[in-house]
Amino acid sequence: SCAAPTTTWALMLASCVFTAAVLRASFSAFVAQAGTGLFTILLLASVERLAPYDPKWKESDGEEATDAAHTGISAAVDHATKGCLATWVAQSALVQAAAGSWGSQALASLPLVARVVAALIVGEIGGYASHWLFHVRSLPFWELHRVHHAVSRLWWLNTARFHPLDVVAQLLLIYPPLFVAGLGDSEVLFWYGTIFNTVGQLSHCNV
Repeated sequence: SCAAPTTTWALMLASCVFTAAVLRASFSAFVAQAGTGLFTILLLASVERLAPYDPKWKESDGEEATDAAHTGISAAVDHATKGCLATWVAQSALVQAAAGSWGSQALASLPLVARVVAALIVGEIGGYASHWLFHVRSLPFWELHRVHHAVSRLWWLNTARFHPLDVVAQLLLIYPPLFVAGLGDSEVLFWYGTIFNTVGQLSHCNV
């Protein structure tokens, strides 16, 4: 195995965050996030070829079309679900009241970097809960999540190989707490989503 140094992960994350900052300075959040995702894919595809964790995973498993279809569907479901959640938040008096509480207002008044760090912590609570629930074999969630584990190798294209309902369930456990905590403004969500997606890609690849 020609494994890359352990510092590679941190360097790739830093380069992706830097790319996001450069793109966000000139483009909309959607374009900047999509551009960062594309940059991450190109970076991973290159490193996977040059310094794979397992050289055997570079060989085709015949699942490329399935992986690509899942990636496209997952991206569409992710975008649509976040849009629905944003609409719900705007119309929910309960969420608005919670977001206006003293604690949430205190978080909302912090500098952007601090709010992003807070969002990563709050979001991770929901992320951990969903990850745990989806791996309990006696619960029905596993029947959805097993799609993600039905692969013979890790590489950049099957990172988002999820059942659509798996994607929806994860977002429902992660994003509402962010809104309630007063961390649902567009810039915080841009950075949260960008870092969350990038870490997901970097943690599920042949590097």
